[in-house]
Amino acid sequence: MSALPSLPDIISLTVSRTRVTRYPVVACYTVLLYEFFLVFDQEYRLIYQSKWTLAKCLYLACRFIPILLWPANMYNFMNDHSLEACKPLAIISALSYIPFLALPQCTYVFRAWSITGRKVSLLWLFLGCLVAYLAILLWSATDKLTVSDAPFSLLPKAGCFRVTYRNQNPTTRAIFAALGLDSIVGAVLIHHYLNVRRSQGRLGKLIFNQDLFYFPFILLLNTATAVILTSPSRDLDRTALIVVLVMANITACRFILQIRELSQWPTEISELEQCSHQVREDLERMQMEPSGTLDEPALIPESPAVC
Repeated sequence: MSALPSLPDIISLTVSRTRVTRYPVVACYTVLLYEFFLVFDQEYRLIYQSKWTLAKCLYLACRFIPILLWPANMYNFMNDHSLEACKPLAIISALSYIPFLALPQCTYVFRAWSITGRKVSLLWLFLGCLVAYLAILLWSATDKLTVSDAPFSLLPKAGCFRVTYRNQNPTTRAIFAALGLDSIVGAVLIHHYLNVRRSQGRLGKLIFNQDLFYFPFILLLNTATAVILTSPSRDLDRTALIVVLVMANITACRFILQIRELSQWPTEISELEQCSHQVREDLERMQMEPSGTLDEPALIPESPAVC
């Protein structure tokens, strides 16, 4: 029979787990601010000055809601509170996770529906999956919402942390639900690429490369988070969750920026139309030349590079 841990060991473990949670909270907010200032020029040109669309609304939500809500989580985790003060703060912190996890998924679903031709049948499929995911997310955020009193048994004040039960962690349901939603969206996109071959052209190649990068990356991230949340050790629970919350929103914003940047370039169709228009003008000019000058080569203006 193993001996019970001593009081110094319990205190050391509590302090260690508190630090493991608090440091990533500050680090992730630093990453959010760094990402915001890193792409601000591109964001101002492509997003702020564009007309209002659903994509713009989703982008602004993914960008600013994490920046505005994250300080509340920092206040809950970093500051020392009494047990009574932590009870309402824990509810606020749990509910704040909903937009962190929901907005990137809404962005990916809307993007997939646009890529696949905005079909009504796929719209109902995506909406049904998205509603089910949001319901699971809301259930996970509000189920067994109690404050862990372990730190308060040793200290009068501590950070506000939610109680988690091994193999019944509410957050694990949200991660598995996100994996299921990503798998359905990924299967639809793979079927679309195999049948429609939309990976041609600059925009098609960009979207294809985004999906080629996104699904393995998010799948690996969510799978690792799910494994950590269901493992016997709890040392990295909140660290893994915090990384998922931040990286999902950053990835969604980067996808929209890349597509908006590419949309500023001339498309293959516009280049072909320009080339066709130039050739037609050259032929009309040659037909209008006097018959005596037909033996001389007509002066044709330099055509665009695409021709």
